[in-house]
Amino acid sequence: MSDPSLRTLVERQLEVASLSGEVHAVMHAIVESMLELPLADGASLSTCVDGVAHFEVSLGADAPLQDLTCPLDETLGVECVRTGELHVLRGSDGANMERS
Repeated sequence: MSDPSLRTLVERQLEVASLSGEVHAVMHAIVESMLELPLADGASLSTCVDGVAHFEVSLGADAPLQDLTCPLDETLGVECVRTGELHVLRGSDGANMERS
């Protein structure tokens, strides 16, 4: 048995949350967990509808993204949707960011 992908885990958690009406609380908990990753200074979770991303929960260095709505193609989320994996944006001062 292989380990489920991050996408699968998030989808399962959100499905259960939708049944209980606690979607936002679960999304917040997921983002808080992402902040526990090594070297994480910010994390966010978006919903995507018709190619548009809405930043539902953004914490830490990502806090300015909270409630922002923009085309999915203009976000790192497009890679997450394409691959079903977590993608990290790294940079020491924000001036020279690299995807990894």
